[in-house]
Amino acid sequence: MYELYPEGDRELYATEPYLRRPLAPLLTGSQIDRIERAFLHRAEVDASLPSFLLILADRPSRAIDDAALAAIESAAATMPTAPQWLQDAAGIELERLGDHEGRLRALLPPGAFCRMDDFQSIWKTAREELGVPRKPAGARPEAEPGPPALQQEGR
Repeated sequence: MYELYPEGDRELYATEPYLRRPLAPLLTGSQIDRIERAFLHRAEVDASLPSFLLILADRPSRAIDDAALAAIESAAATMPTAPQWLQDAAGIELERLGDHEGRLRALLPPGAFCRMDDFQSIWKTAREELGVPRKPAGARPEAEPGPPALQQEGR
């Protein structure tokens, strides 16, 4: 995403309002396609996860959801505490999966870090309420070669 916004180097962390307003509307369809392909092929799980999910928020895709779920599960399995970016990514993904009123997202504790066992308990409850099956940690979907599907896939 650097080439789309080089000044981002100076930002410690891109908050939701920052990305939702100025950046996403400026991206072309082909740029969003490229970001989607990069997201589906990346192995790292880091503070860029919420940024990817915000940019791809208006793109319904089972592959994006599966990759996001796997990334969140992987981070939850390997980190001692849940940093703010992981909580943000979980909240964004819960919204993608149907928590449109933010009821489940509101269960996530405020603050920069929370205990991982608390995060995992809330995450498990939220997934169960939304009917999202558990995927093995680190299992990322295989992305299709070529351009991603642009139509909504069934859930």
